[in-house]
Amino acid sequence: MPSNAMLAVPAKGAAGFLDIREPIKSYVASQFNRSAASSASESLEKAQKLRNAASEMAGGADEVKEALLGYYRFLSSLEAALPVGKERGGVQVRFKWTDAFQPDRGDGRSDVAFEKAALLFNLGAISSQVALGADLGSERGVKNAARSYQEAAGLFQYLAERLIPRLETPYPTDLSPECCSMLSTLCLAQAQECFYTKAAADRKSPALLARIASQVAEQYRDITGMQLSDQLRRELGKPMAAHLSIKGALYRGLTLSHQAAVFIADDECGEQIACLQEAQRVLEAARKEGTGWIKVDSELIAKLDAALDGIRTDLKKAERENSSLYFQRVPKAEDIATPAPASLVAAVPPPDDVEAVDPSWFTFLDGASSQPQDSAYSRQPESTPIRTPSPTPQPRRDSGGGVGSTLGRLAFGAAKGVAGWAVNTALESASASSRERAGKAADSRNVAAMYDAPRNVSVADLFGSSPPPSYASRGDSDVRIDSSKYVEEVRALINDSMDSIALVNEAREAVLKRTGLPQALGGVTDEAASGQLPRDVTKQVEEHRRRGGVQHLVQMLRDIADVREASLEKLEAIEAQLNAEAREDEAARSHYGPDWPLQEASSVTANLRDRLAGYRDNLKEAGQSDGKLRALVDDNAAQFAALGLGTLPGRSGEASAPC
Repeated sequence: MPSNAMLAVPAKGAAGFLDIREPIKSYVASQFNRSAASSASESLEKAQKLRNAASEMAGGADEVKEALLGYYRFLSSLEAALPVGKERGGVQVRFKWTDAFQPDRGDGRSDVAFEKAALLFNLGAISSQVALGADLGSERGVKNAARSYQEAAGLFQYLAERLIPRLETPYPTDLSPECCSMLSTLCLAQAQECFYTKAAADRKSPALLARIASQVAEQYRDITGMQLSDQLRRELGKPMAAHLSIKGALYRGLTLSHQAAVFIADDECGEQIACLQEAQRVLEAARKEGTGWIKVDSELIAKLDAALDGIRTDLKKAERENSSLYFQRVPKAEDIATPAPASLVAAVPPPDDVEAVDPSWFTFLDGASSQPQDSAYSRQPESTPIRTPSPTPQPRRDSGGGVGSTLGRLAFGAAKGVAGWAVNTALESASASSRERAGKAADSRNVAAMYDAPRNVSVADLFGSSPPPSYASRGDSDVRIDSSKYVEEVRALINDSMDSIALVNEAREAVLKRTGLPQALGGVTDEAASGQLPRDVTKQVEEHRRRGGVQHLVQMLRDIADVREASLEKLEAIEAQLNAEAREDEAARSHYGPDWPLQEASSVTANLRDRLAGYRDNLKEAGQSDGKLRALVDDNAAQFAALGLGTLPGRSGEASAPC
């Protein structure tokens, strides 16, 4: 089964059995009445089964996902109904989970957000493992893998941006914003790889393959440029850093290789050679990194070697053709136009109802004689502080950075709440003074703090008994749906803008190339300002004269024409032999009839005749190309003659500038 040496994220483990029934029943009995606590048994038994299934994660992937999401929705309902945690005098339950990358380490907190974060992390891990197990040799397998990786990316992105900022600091290493941001980008990069695999198998154009591979290389470069904590670096380890670095180099090399094919299709052999030389340099450096003491996935090294062998072969062929046919100058690698990355993937957000509150879980509280303090049924004190979480680190574009140190258990080749949306959207319809105050607040704290408001805040809490008309008859789910539509519209607008920018950049590169830029700017140098030719131009003029000047070019064209004529003569001789053999075969077949045992010559030599026709077409195209070169030489004979020896200020016997 084909493999691109993909990675899967390990899941967090539940640190032992946790009984969530008794703490909730005890709290209900103390804050409400014993009758309500007795009525809670059936509902809490169901919740306990969900918790057990979510922590054990036994069964198929779909079954595990259903258990994780079911328990997650129960926790959302629990948050809306009862307070949890000692600091609020709420339900006394401590959730414990082990670290995904260091299973011998764990963390425990009396915080529902922590429990929910662990569930979503495992949901993302399961999605990545489903992607890893897909058959990349089939079109359906590639699509399933790409979809699963995008779902995992969306879950980790939701964690980093919406859920983790609600946790108390310090964050657990695997549930830190930087870690989840890194995992989200990694899953997106691997989803893009899946699309590259399919495009390559479908033999798409080199231009398209170059753009897809360029996006993969850019995403891996983003990962290695992220600023990660020292603890996270240690947990990931050096093999992980090496894997990401080699993956980025591999797709950088593949980008250049496909771009080289684009250049040679336009008879730009010099640019082709420059691309292949840079691709070879990048892959050879990555190969050295993969042969050190750091253990790197053997499948990745094999893929790197295969790409390197192909690039070496193409480079030798290109250099041979340039020295005998094209005679083009090879530009520097940094002067080569690079293809605009084409992103075919996007993080898929969690289901819209992931934060939905189901009142049926706590129907035993209906008609209870009292209400607990700080519950969802009482108003929140105005003095409730809103924590400002640490800003989420963003990828830093820096070629000198690096992850530093595998996901310890990130196996090589193995197998978003409602209140937050209500706050954001409702503020948009508030009075001008409210918007102004909100704007000032947003300038002074991270936007993520808006999502740290108590989860049981409702539209009525924000506006009292008279909400704005646009929200008077709307619920939190409507607000969330409108917000989702807004996000999708913004994403579509950004994608359209990026496509337009890419098209403009491609057109700009084409115009510059037709006018000889930016290479022509090489003449704007200090030497030119002082009346001398630039050093590079001087060397080329001297080499031109040393070889015999324009006469050398003319003689080369004559020699090439002679070789072409000789080749045509050989083709005609071979074709004459085949025709003679066919006539002899026909004569014998006519004489002996069905007793003639040999296969018909025309069918035996059909492949040879096809090859001869191909060679003749190649020689015809070469002759047309030679004719264009000869016309260029004849049309520019006077300019070539001007490239003679003269005296320039400060130097003698040096090439003079053309007059």
